[in-house]
Amino acid sequence: MDSELGREILECELCGCTDAVEIPYVRRYTDGVPYHVCKGCGLVYFKYRRTPQELAKYWEEEMFNKGNYVARNPYFKARHTYAAEFLDLHLGLKDKTLLDIGAGDGQFLEMVQKYGAYARGIESSKTNHELMAKNGIENYLGTIEDYCKNEIIGKKVKPNADIVTILWTLQNSQSATDMLNTARDCLKDDGYLYLQMSVRVLMPFTKPLGMYLGRQPGDLHPYLFSIKSLQGFLNKCGFKIVKTNNYWDQEVINIIAKKADKNINFERDNSDDVLNFFIRWHNESIKMVDYVHVLDLDYKFYNVVTFYEDKGLIKK
Repeated sequence: MDSELGREILECELCGCTDAVEIPYVRRYTDGVPYHVCKGCGLVYFKYRRTPQELAKYWEEEMFNKGNYVARNPYFKARHTYAAEFLDLHLGLKDKTLLDIGAGDGQFLEMVQKYGAYARGIESSKTNHELMAKNGIENYLGTIEDYCKNEIIGKKVKPNADIVTILWTLQNSQSATDMLNTARDCLKDDGYLYLQMSVRVLMPFTKPLGMYLGRQPGDLHPYLFSIKSLQGFLNKCGFKIVKTNNYWDQEVINIIAKKADKNINFERDNSDDVLNFFIRWHNESIKMVDYVHVLDLDYKFYNVVTFYEDKGLIKK
């Protein structure tokens, strides 16, 4: 079914269940955009999707070209620095072939090159593609779906990557399964997948709910992962986690995984637990407004108005 929000996803991508329930209170923070919980496995997802090509165009025109997403800032640079150090510590980067999916403007690839890695990327933005090329970084212009169809299926690319990295891109994909399967196809048999992202469902609250969800189109971030749902996708696509950071104590999770047999018998979240989690998060977020006083709103690197600012709930 199609709507103004895009094509409706009728089945849960993780477990195939067709029964999903809308999360209470979410529309309040997202300007009317709903998120659902799968009754079969507890996956939180946005049910409506534009095509990958339509989304790539939106990112190019509305996010990158208008300055609504800028990766070269202290916060993102710190993330990228942590990723490079984490990989070099646990896998070693010198003389490794590294492929970054959703490479952005190449800031992370510039870093891993300094560790001696042979770095290249996949990026759907022409602006970012040209910037990386100007800086001497090899990269493929197109979506991950384009890369899979034209390069892997077309036998132009052999699985020669020692490391495939996905930094803050899996939750933005139109199909987490397709992205992870493509990553697996690009890896050598003894290669490793590295993920860096935020996993906040069924975790301690680190921010008000409205600042987590935001008011951007839902299919820019169609997945809200828990630890179990993320592990489920990895198991389903043939990966086994071998290393993580202490994600309970940090907002960002860092995962190293290796190839394994594909396994659909993964551990699942209880959908009622997930629903109750969001209700508790909403209630706590309403209380938090009385205690949190923002002194300066210029900290933001996304040019996006949050629910709290729009409603005048942030106090200076």
